[in-house]
Amino acid sequence: MSRPSLPGHFSALDDPRQRGKVVCPLPEIMLLVLCATLAGAEDFVEIRQWGRQKLDTLAQPLALRARHSLA
Repeated sequence: MSRPSLPGHFSALDDPRQRGKVVCPLPEIMLLVLCATLAGAEDFVEIRQWGRQKLDTLAQPLALRARHSLA
């Protein structure tokens, strides 16, 4: 039995956003928020800054599709 990827753990969440306006998948956003918060980010500005610094490092092993959307 295979284990789901880290973003896959968040795939059970309902995404209330309009599909045509979605740039980043919700599971990837949730993973980024979780990682940044664990790293000490205290608000959305810090989460975005952390994501800009670390996303290239995380994107490859986690296969994140939203890799360049924080630019």
